[in-house]
Amino acid sequence: ERGHFLLRANGKFGNLSLQIQDSYALIAMRLSEFSGVFGMEQKKEIMPYGLYTQETIKERHIDISLCIASCEKEYENKNIGSSVDIEKQKEFCNHFINNCKEWNCIKDEKVDIIEYSKKYCIIDVAVLKQGWKIFKKWIYEVCDLDTGDYVSLPSLANDFMMKQGVFDDVKYLSDGQREFIQKSLVGGRTMIRDNKKVKTKINVDDFDAVSLYPSAMKRLGGYLKGNPKPIVEKNYEFLKTCDGYFIEIVIKSVKKHFAFPLMSEMTEDGIRNFTNDMVGKTMFVDKISLEDLINFHEIEFEVVRGYYYDEGRNNKLSEVISYLFQARIDAKKKKNPIQNVYKLLMNSSYGKCLLKPIDTEVKFVSDKQYKKFVDRNYNWIKEGEK
Repeated sequence: ERGHFLLRANGKFGNLSLQIQDSYALIAMRLSEFSGVFGMEQKKEIMPYGLYTQETIKERHIDISLCIASCEKEYENKNIGSSVDIEKQKEFCNHFINNCKEWNCIKDEKVDIIEYSKKYCIIDVAVLKQGWKIFKKWIYEVCDLDTGDYVSLPSLANDFMMKQGVFDDVKYLSDGQREFIQKSLVGGRTMIRDNKKVKTKINVDDFDAVSLYPSAMKRLGGYLKGNPKPIVEKNYEFLKTCDGYFIEIVIKSVKKHFAFPLMSEMTEDGIRNFTNDMVGKTMFVDKISLEDLINFHEIEFEVVRGYYYDEGRNNKLSEVISYLFQARIDAKKKKNPIQNVYKLLMNSSYGKCLLKPIDTEVKFVSDKQYKKFVDRNYNWIKEGEK
């Protein structure tokens, strides 16, 4: 389990061993995208989800007119914010009718929605199986790793990076160090200028840069080597000699303000607020973010505490990410769908480095073993449910 998600479960049914795997944790895309990504032939399936209510499921055989109305609504839901293309909407509904006829779900102008959903699920499983086998083959070809050994793509990408030597001489962090250093981690800004709402009726363009995560890794060069050391010399002249650092600072002055500030603070509601009003306030920063604050906001600050690294960087990351990027370009030129594996690997390779602590684990214990389990683990049990 991770958060609210069950990534993998193992069990037995009689003598049969079963493993249930969340395929989305490894192949992060909708089934409808499988045909384009894996080069598979895939029938267009239509599922009017709004049609399935407690009442209609009990009734089972539903008037075709109600089914078509649900299909029209489903088309609108799939195209939220776009004006409805009547011809494409009709085509969407016709696909549903054709499926019903092909799957023998129509009789006397009524659709057997249970039989329809059954056929739909069978096709979904077949598509997933075919896509999974192709994905497994590609991963082995690119990484020499077996998808069956991993519950998520970040885990697989992390092992691939390990094999390439990206983490050689890079040390694991203990709880306290990790928790302090992670305070410097700030997510991407999602805001409009000055963080104010704007109502507009004009069209807005969406621009997306190519490979943002991989390009950042390329510029970073590599991960810091050695163990973090507590900072004793709390001045910027010393920090400039370090390969990297993670520190807590108090901002004394901000000479330049911006509509999209680099500075931020957490509100009482736990929301990150990007603001220029940071004088007298505390921030946790790393080497790159502090250099940006000095360069762009021209801040003056005082170092409170932190850790520094002075044993260089393992620059293998830049080499490996450049190889993956170029391999993807070459595959795309040849119209080889394996390019998607290179893309997924690049965008997942940082994931394990950003994990928050997982401090709970769910155990299933039989009645016979329950008392012994509690006796041995009572100090760590948060709750139990029969």
